[in-house]
Amino acid sequence: MRVLLIGGTGVFGSRLARLLVRDGHGVTLAGRTLHSAQSLASELGCHAIQLDRNGPLDMVKDYDVVVDAAGPYHAYEDDPYRLPRAASVCVVCGLSSVPALPSAAARALADDSTPQVIETAILSQVGRPMKFWRGGRWAETTGWSGPKLYVLPDSVTRQGWQIEVPDQRLFPAHFKAETVIFRAGLELGGMRYGLWAFACLRRWVPIPINGPVLRGFKLAADMLSPFGTDRGEMSAAVTQNGRTHWWRLLAEADEGPFIPAVAARALLRRPSLLAGLTRYRCRVS
Repeated sequence: MRVLLIGGTGVFGSRLARLLVRDGHGVTLAGRTLHSAQSLASELGCHAIQLDRNGPLDMVKDYDVVVDAAGPYHAYEDDPYRLPRAASVCVVCGLSSVPALPSAAARALADDSTPQVIETAILSQVGRPMKFWRGGRWAETTGWSGPKLYVLPDSVTRQGWQIEVPDQRLFPAHFKAETVIFRAGLELGGMRYGLWAFACLRRWVPIPINGPVLRGFKLAADMLSPFGTDRGEMSAAVTQNGRTHWWRLLAEADEGPFIPAVAARALLRRPSLLAGLTRYRCRVS
């Protein structure tokens, strides 16, 4: 299958590229910097082109499927369907750790029954004013609030804070659950409570998340990184009929960045399913 991988040189895109090449797909890496794309393509034995997702998209029609791993997936400005319209083929976008893994875990744990509570903890983002589904109705809170401790594989304990993810809009209707909660966690207490302090400040001061702010957090994270580990964790819990069932994941060393690539790789292994999705391209508007 001819696959155009946008953002193929990024942290997650480059991992997905390795998996797709290993599966035998004809992969073309698309990056804003041609040199970086060519360098990785040479290593993997695939092709490379220069492409900016916000620029001309004429060449995206030459592939069987387009995978957008550039992110962030909410930053499509005022035309979120520009890429699917230009491609006229199946475009896989936003198929990352969420909603793919929590959906699969919740479905397996619920065993086709209706769960009362779905709760997931995953490293994601600093929160903001948000709504979440609790007790069969929408409630309001502030992102990166409501901390809770989670026990993960190898007796690893992590603290998760409520965040906003697309799954919170999807799960109540799909699973008919009474409560859906998502949390994110960071290993180091200094980072967790630093983000909490920043979230509290943003309640009162509308601080934009721009380049200088991101660079400041990146600098702080780099300074603190020697005190942490390279482990990544994820868990999902489904409560039904008074019983709670858990699914837990522990990613060691450099395995963590491969996790978001698993769902897209699995989808591309199902050509018949992709063909079915492509039939709906005319409905994009």
